[in-house]
Amino acid sequence: MPYLGSTPNASFSSRTKQDFTANGSTTSFTLSSAVASANDIEVFVGNVRQEPTDAYTVNGTTLTMSAAPANGINFYVIFKGVEENSVVPADGTISAAKIANCAINLSGSKVTGTLPATQLPSGTMLQVLQAVKTDTFSTTSGTFVQVPNLTVTITPSSASNKILVTGSIALAANYYAWHCGLFQDGTEIGKADAASNRPLSFFNGIDNQTDQTSHGKASYITRELLVSPSTTSAVTFDVRAARRFDNQGSPVTYINRTHPDRDTISYDMRFISTLTVREISG
Repeated sequence: MPYLGSTPNASFSSRTKQDFTANGSTTSFTLSSAVASANDIEVFVGNVRQEPTDAYTVNGTTLTMSAAPANGINFYVIFKGVEENSVVPADGTISAAKIANCAINLSGSKVTGTLPATQLPSGTMLQVLQAVKTDTFSTTSGTFVQVPNLTVTITPSSASNKILVTGSIALAANYYAWHCGLFQDGTEIGKADAASNRPLSFFNGIDNQTDQTSHGKASYITRELLVSPSTTSAVTFDVRAARRFDNQGSPVTYINRTHPDRDTISYDMRFISTLTVREISG
């Protein structure tokens, strides 16, 4: 119908229900809202609708039953002429078709929570974590030992997602070769196929100097590996180092320093190493 002034808000209405407790003897009950006649309410006894004026009468807020409802029976009234109106729709009632294009504001101040990974295209980076080692480390162990501060724990948001692991390790040795491995939850990963006595490790290198005194140049070894943990539980990646496996010449493997680590401006330097993990949507 025509109206003057601003367009009124669309409203949502629902009929009011009032429950009563029947005891088998009471016939008079008080309504929460006054009504003009018996036809303005629907009375249900035992979920059976009662006939107005015959089964009940009303006078303002007084409801009088012609017979007392049985003790404990389901007894309630629906108000036909009394409605609750609101401009706020009920939960779960707005469909996508009711939302105008570009009507959702995704500015940082309007959005909370986490966007489900299922809504992102495959290959989207979801989270990045990094460990940075700034101090030095060395080992003479013939088996891998964990390098302090080069450990990252990540919890994938979906079991179908992948983890891209990138290590950039500054390595040196006092005798020809160094070895460094990548581990996932305590298991070495990223190894080459077995080949006789050749060492198998993710990070490795050889110093081409010809004698022990001239050895020690540090090299940045950077490797990447894409893994599929297939879990939503926490996954831990870490770096472990070992000396040259044959122990010839008492070898030592160094991280973040050279050999012999001389403290002069014209010789040796110190470095940092990093271990970075990225969750990628599957």
